[in-house]
Amino acid sequence: MSSFTPPSLSVIIAVLAALLAGFLLGRMGRDKGDPSDFSRNRPPRPVRPAPSEPAAVFQDLPTDMPPEVLRHLEAGKLIHAIKALREAYPGMGLKQAKDAVEAYVRRNGLS
Repeated sequence: MSSFTPPSLSVIIAVLAALLAGFLLGRMGRDKGDPSDFSRNRPPRPVRPAPSEPAAVFQDLPTDMPPEVLRHLEAGKLIHAIKALREAYPGMGLKQAKDAVEAYVRRNGLS
């Protein structure tokens, strides 16, 4: 069985110095606009258009809600009403359906 001898202090200092030098040299290259720095070469993100107003979204829909939506609203099940509206109008987004149902509730005084 062989016994383990710990490395000498000079070896540990040499390894730490090499690591520090590599880190600092790598940082200096990036500060000068090194092409390997991908965060600076990324194109800017496109700006999203502003969300439409709830009233404007609801004007595109008929004034009468589908009977399934009304049944859920009378039962106080807002989430089910939103889901039923999206099923009645395929392609409608979740936010559009939510805004439309909430506008209908406000306009007709439902709770």
